[in-house]
Amino acid sequence: MDTVARLTFAISSAVGACILAASVASVVMADPSQTTVMPKQDLWTSQPVRVDPLAQNYERLPPAYSTYAIEAAAGFPQASR
Repeated sequence: MDTVARLTFAISSAVGACILAASVASVVMADPSQTTVMPKQDLWTSQPVRVDPLAQNYERLPPAYSTYAIEAAAGFPQASR
């Protein structure tokens, strides 16, 4: 009976320690500034909105080719017409 009591105490202590660690981690990682009002415009609108693509400052990255595709293209001669 003593073994069962020790096992029960050990399991409950381990579960309690995990719950305590999770609650402490959630308090430490909590960001209180999430509840503030964001000054930006809402992402979703109730009406359709036309987007001006010229007003967007997006820069296109160069394409990332696979090394396999480059090596395969260099290894085969191109067919002539």
